[in-house]
Amino acid sequence: MFINRLNQLYKPKRILYYIDAENVDIVLFGKGKTDERISKYSNTFGVYDYPGLFYVDSLNKPVIGIEFRIDDERIDYPKNLSSVVLDEAFYYSIEVDSDTDVEINKLKELFVCISKDDDAHRQYDDLSICDNPRVISVFYHDEKFRILYEWKLDEDRAIDVINDNFEKFDKEMLYKTSFFDPITGHYNWNHLVPFLEMPMDAGIRDYAFAHFDIKEFRIFNEVYGHIAGNNVLSKVVKAMNDSDFIYTSARCHNDNFAMIIRDMPNEELIKKLEEFFDNLSHLDEDPDYKICYRCGVVPMPRSLLFGNRVADAGKLAQKMGTTTNRTDIVVYTDEMHDDILWGNYIKAYVDSAVKNDEFLVYLQPKFDIETEKIKGAEALIRWNYKHRTLLAPYKFIPYFEKDGTIAKIDDIVLRKVCEALAEWKKEGKPLYPISVNLSRTRMYDEGLVDYLESIVDSYGVDHSYIDFELTESATYDDTEQMIYVLLKLREKHFELSMDDFGTGYSSLSLLTQMPMDTLKIDKSFVDKVGTENDRESDLAVIRHIISLAKELGFVCLAEGAEEKKQVERLKELGCDIIQGYYFSKPIPLEEYESNYLNPYEVSPACEEDRSELISLYRAQVGAEGCPWSEEYPSNETIDFDLSRDSLFVLKHNGKIIAAASIEEDEEVNKLVCWNKDLEPEGEFARICVNPEYKKKGIGRMILRYIEEEMKRRGYKGIHIIVNKKNLNALRLYDSFGYINVGECFMYEQDFWCYEKKL
Repeated sequence: MFINRLNQLYKPKRILYYIDAENVDIVLFGKGKTDERISKYSNTFGVYDYPGLFYVDSLNKPVIGIEFRIDDERIDYPKNLSSVVLDEAFYYSIEVDSDTDVEINKLKELFVCISKDDDAHRQYDDLSICDNPRVISVFYHDEKFRILYEWKLDEDRAIDVINDNFEKFDKEMLYKTSFFDPITGHYNWNHLVPFLEMPMDAGIRDYAFAHFDIKEFRIFNEVYGHIAGNNVLSKVVKAMNDSDFIYTSARCHNDNFAMIIRDMPNEELIKKLEEFFDNLSHLDEDPDYKICYRCGVVPMPRSLLFGNRVADAGKLAQKMGTTTNRTDIVVYTDEMHDDILWGNYIKAYVDSAVKNDEFLVYLQPKFDIETEKIKGAEALIRWNYKHRTLLAPYKFIPYFEKDGTIAKIDDIVLRKVCEALAEWKKEGKPLYPISVNLSRTRMYDEGLVDYLESIVDSYGVDHSYIDFELTESATYDDTEQMIYVLLKLREKHFELSMDDFGTGYSSLSLLTQMPMDTLKIDKSFVDKVGTENDRESDLAVIRHIISLAKELGFVCLAEGAEEKKQVERLKELGCDIIQGYYFSKPIPLEEYESNYLNPYEVSPACEEDRSELISLYRAQVGAEGCPWSEEYPSNETIDFDLSRDSLFVLKHNGKIIAAASIEEDEEVNKLVCWNKDLEPEGEFARICVNPEYKKKGIGRMILRYIEEEMKRRGYKGIHIIVNKKNLNALRLYDSFGYINVGECFMYEQDFWCYEKKL
């Protein structure tokens, strides 16, 4: 079981509004579903926490409810709900997986174990576990439980600091040194911590918290001098002491301050702070100089739940104030809270995830833009979190990049790719290069190249099938080291690609030194191609990137192509390879193998294929024969096609997945031929594709084969009739250069006539 020990916190006297919790309610609560009678009060003013599952001693039963501050006329309290007053208490807070059993006896056993190695000693007080807790509460969020278990106060040392009980200390000087700032004479951070740990000692029930600094204060000190700087600090202190909405405050260090603030609605609180900072924005020494601040605010209940760790949240929000020439007030949100907890959680859990084989490799195929044949693939990581939820890369990759865990992920991808290539080689299947990510943080790893080579060689995979791909941003660091690593990989005959080309600044000057095989044009460029925002300046950049790549002997790949117009324009510009949703989204290894490595066989149909052909026709068009007529039942249609030796089938793993026939009846040809320049002209009678294989390029494959066959037979052009409702077919013929010449008079107005020169 994963246990994240959060902190110990204090909750004041409050009122719990609740409904009785039956077993089904508890089960639903564990899935994140709370009765609307309770959930509608989430995040309302005066609420102490989320809706939760409560074990209250006096109720002698589990309930689902939500806690409110007592006796506040601004609060719209719930009606028609039962309620009970909960006394002030301390709680030990932990976070566990949502599949943890939260039955009361299980929770007691869990916290007894925790208490054996954690006595909850804090700087100004000591806590210990309650043998008979009055309240145990469980809160659900993002597939995790946060559990608050009541602990008792054994010793309160904070009250002497809060009440300035000097006699409790050996010397007054010692006290002042510990708790006062020598420059402003104001309290320091040490003095503020007791208020966070034991707020009730100061008569504080609940509060908001703010952490702020002065923008460019260091530069200000250098320009105007330290005396002017100290005056500004003292003015801030005086303003905090004079403000009626600040319980207490401290100068933490340098130009950083913290304040415990009276709770109020966010709009009111922000307005108060805006006025507070505006009154401090003028410099006595220079009236034209505007002082700006950067403030992070943690509202109640978040500040209360963080306890003495609230400064971390305040500083995080404070860092997001990045504007210039104005004061920023940033309110801490649950999203920031979730981000911190999720990052810490997956950092601790990643080794278990690796052990449980939760990481999957998907492949996104790459295609030759001219032939539209497969040329390789890019390996992409997916996390099958606890084998129940597929996480998108943005949910974990950025966190792993920050702490270096990304190296483990890179190795997993490389091993799984090599394992697949080795298996496919053993089965005699065609192999294509697969690119795997090489994180720039690994460029400084000693022995990196030998280590990567040992992984690949352990599977017996030829080095030419592994394409190491690094982002252009890698060039921001030690370029000499990067080039050294790339050259060593090239010596080992690995392929090399640069991803996201065009987004960096230093690559152009390094391209002549970098031993690259492929340059990948970033998706941000491709997105603008073939759209109404398609500007000549954008095309000029892509054209020159492609030209530069070819001059240097690189293959040029465009990633992110999703539309036909994009592919066509990139083809005109001279691009070599396409990777994007137009051809294929990232797919599992098994689907990649099935779609692209198992050979497809095209051959003339024979009598033995009859039953499969009938099933195929019926699967696509129903039981009534061909798509454009109900005159021919399926059997007669097959008989007609087989009799002319002009019916071809495409088989995959021995199964017919598509069929196409060529119409060679002279009378029909004369009848449907409008463009005399195309004579002699052939016609497709029909193309059928198994619905299970739709959007996998099968129609394109059989159409290309039929065109080659008709050209071999001497036809100069092709005529085809297409049902207007068959949008997939219309898109297919459009992409192959067929021209719509109007409606088909033979079949009224339901069909288009398409033609193409061969």
